[in-house]
Amino acid sequence: MGGCAFGKEGTLLTALGPYWSTFHVLHNPMPACGDNFSWRVTTGDLNADGVLDVLTASPTSDASGTQNSGQVRILLGASDG
Repeated sequence: MGGCAFGKEGTLLTALGPYWSTFHVLHNPMPACGDNFSWRVTTGDLNADGVLDVLTASPTSDASGTQNSGQVRILLGASDG
């Protein structure tokens, strides 16, 4: 009854390229039930390396021991995909 399926909790599917021909699955590095990982997503070159990075919000994540305080995770892109 209830519970989380960690295979899906904390997963973000991206589709890139012409005709959405390239797919990547990004996983929350620290999945937890109810975090709502990837509730909001944006991209940008945060570290000025010429590669897009992903920012994703987990609005109900329990950060620093505070229940539902939320977190933003930064997933740095790599030039090799």
